[in-house]
Amino acid sequence: MSRPLSPVLSAPTSGPAQSYFFFLLVATFSCCVNRCHALLPPAPATESSIQSSVISNNVVASFSRLSHYNGKILESRTNFRRRTTIRYATEKLAEVTKTSSDTSAPSSSSEAPKRRQLARGLLLSSFSDGLVPNPQALDFWMDSLVESMWNQYLQGLQEKVESSAKASPCCGPTDVDSVNQLLDAISDESSSSFTDEATKKTGQWKVKFQKLLEMQQHQQEQEQSGESLSLSSSPLELRFLYIPTAMYALRKDSTNSPGKQRQRARADGKKRRTQIVQLIQDQFANAYHEMNDCSDDDIKEQMKSSPVKALAVSFDLDDGSLKQPEGSKNTSKFPSTGMDALKDWKPNLIYVQGGNTFWLYHCMEKGGWRDALVDAVTVGDDNNNQAPAVYCGTSAGAILAGSLMETATWKGWDDPTVDPDRPNYEDWKGIAGLDLAGENVSVFPHMGEQWQDIVDGKMAQLNADTNDDGDHDSSDFSLPAPEVYCLRDDQAVCVNGSGSVLTRTLLEYAPE
Repeated sequence: MSRPLSPVLSAPTSGPAQSYFFFLLVATFSCCVNRCHALLPPAPATESSIQSSVISNNVVASFSRLSHYNGKILESRTNFRRRTTIRYATEKLAEVTKTSSDTSAPSSSSEAPKRRQLARGLLLSSFSDGLVPNPQALDFWMDSLVESMWNQYLQGLQEKVESSAKASPCCGPTDVDSVNQLLDAISDESSSSFTDEATKKTGQWKVKFQKLLEMQQHQQEQEQSGESLSLSSSPLELRFLYIPTAMYALRKDSTNSPGKQRQRARADGKKRRTQIVQLIQDQFANAYHEMNDCSDDDIKEQMKSSPVKALAVSFDLDDGSLKQPEGSKNTSKFPSTGMDALKDWKPNLIYVQGGNTFWLYHCMEKGGWRDALVDAVTVGDDNNNQAPAVYCGTSAGAILAGSLMETATWKGWDDPTVDPDRPNYEDWKGIAGLDLAGENVSVFPHMGEQWQDIVDGKMAQLNADTNDDGDHDSSDFSLPAPEVYCLRDDQAVCVNGSGSVLTRTLLEYAPE
C-alpha cells in the first residue's frame, strides 16, 4: 500500500460523526484562516497550536469519511468544496507548525541519523537469466512498476485538487471529478479491493493496473468532453530512464578505435533497452487481455497497441547526455537535461546497466549525480518524493546499489584504470556505493563455485575490518556485520522499502 497522500485522506476519525451544521461552521472558519494567513506573520509553535492542528485533522478526517460513506446529500459538489477548503487551511497550519519546529534546537548526538531506503528495487546478475524466466521476480518487478505509476497518478490528481482549491479558497475546488477519482482510488486501496483472495490469485498488480487504466481513460474522456476513447487512444505512460554508462567504458585490449567502440556500445545498449521495453509492454498487454477476457481475435487486434506506452530515453552519466528518445514524437514528453531526467521528469523506472563498475562510479561522481539518483528512488523522512522510481541494477548496477564498491575488485574482471583517481584495486577499499540495499549490505554478481574460496576470504577480511574500525567503536550506533549477496545469474534480490521496514528477498529460477 502506498503512503498516505494527505492528512485529510489518512487521519483517523475521532469520536462520533459530527453534525452537518457543525461542519459548515468549521468550513467557514477555515476559509477565514486561509484568507488571513498571508497577512499574518507565522506564529511560533506552541502546545495549543499543535493541539489545534491535531483536532482540525480529526475533524477533517471525520468529514471526509461522512462525505464518502454517508448519504447522497454529503456527496454534493458544495460539500466537496468545503472539505478541500478545510484541508487547505489545515495544511497551512501544519506548515506554520513545521516551520517553527524546524528552527528549534538541534537534536542530541545520541539520536540515530535518519536513513533513507530504496522504495522498490531489483538487483540482478543477468537480465535474461535472472528476470525474464523468473515468474516471481517478474511479478515483483511489475508490481513495483504499477505501484510507482499508481502513486504518480494519485499525486497528479491531488495536485489538481489543491490547485483549484487555492484558486478559489472560499468556494473550494472546481475540479470535482478529480476529487471523486482521488477518493475512489484511496477507498479502493484501503478496502479489500486489492487484497482479497481473488485478487491475490489473479495478481494484485494486475487488478491495480486495470483500475489505473480505467481511471486514466475516464479522465481523458472528461477532458474530451465525454467522448468515448479506445485503448489505443488513451494508453498509460511509463517513463523509463536507461543508464548504459558502464557499457561505454573503453577497453585497452580492443583492436577497435575509441570511436568504433562507443558506436558499438551505444548500439548494444539500445538493443538491450528495447528488450526491457518489450518485456514490460508484453506483461501489461497480457495482463489487460487476462483481466478483460479478450477473445483470440481481440488479442491479435489489441496487441497492435499496448495499454502502456513506454517513454524511454538513455542517459549517459559521463557527459550528462540524453539520447535515443523513444515512445513519442512529442519532444516535450522527454527530459531536456540529466537533472531534469532524475527530478522533474519523475521516471517510473531507472535501469542501471552492467559493464565496467569503476567507470560507472567514476562518471557518477564526476557529474555529481549521486544525490539526485538516490533522491529519485528512495523514501524517507527527509525526502518528499511521493512516487519514487523503481531501481533495477544489473551486474555493475547491482554493485553500485550496495554499501561497498570493493566487491567489484574480487574477480579482477573490470579495469580500474578507467578511473584516474583510483587506478588500482586497493584504491577501492572502503569506497561507498549508493547504500540502497540495506545498511552494510553489498552485492557480488555472477557468483559461481569457482569464486567460493575468494568470497570466503574476502568476507573474513570485511568482518575483520569492521571489528577493527575505530570509528565504529567510538559511535553509539555501530554498523551491523557486513552482508554480501552473492548472486548467480539465475537469481534476483527484490528490495522493498515502501513500508516501515526494508525487506530483501532472494529469488531464483527453478524450472519444474
